Amino acid sequence: MKLKIIFITLFGWLLFAIPTSMLRERARESFERGDYCASLKTLRWTSFFSSSDKYLLATLYASGFCVTQDIPRARQLYGTIHRSTPEMIGKTFFYAAIGASDSDERNGQSKRPQVLRALFSEANSLGFHPTDKELAELDQRNLKADFLISISQKINK
Repeated sequence: MKLKIIFITLFGWLLFAIPTSMLRERARESFERGDYCASLKTLRWTSFFSSSDKYLLATLYASGFCVTQDIPRARQLYGTIHRSTPEMIGKTFFYAAIGASDSDERNGQSKRPQVLRALFSEANSLGFHPTDKELAELDQRNLKADFLISISQKINK
């Protein structure tokens, strides 16, 4: 009897785990190819099972890929990954801005300064302050002006 229960449990788990892992892999591949809409559909479900999928979903919300930019939702998702450490969440927003810019460039889209400034502003409001090396990286990618504007807008408010 115990063997039968173990077998049924194992079989049920395999029926669930194999398709889920295939879906997660497909979502990651879509994300890497820049097919964000296909990735978004799957990540909404698989993010319940995986922190890495939750991270990708938060990045889609933060960057406004295939959805309207939703910083509060992204902050919530990043918070569950980084255990609500504000500075780490801020650093994640900072690098999400760099990633969004890189993706736009890679896909031949024009730069979206409002999206980038919102991400930089959120990073700053969460207490993240970039190092000199990170500022040099922004300068190299022509993003330093957007970063400085986002900070000055926050100060003027």
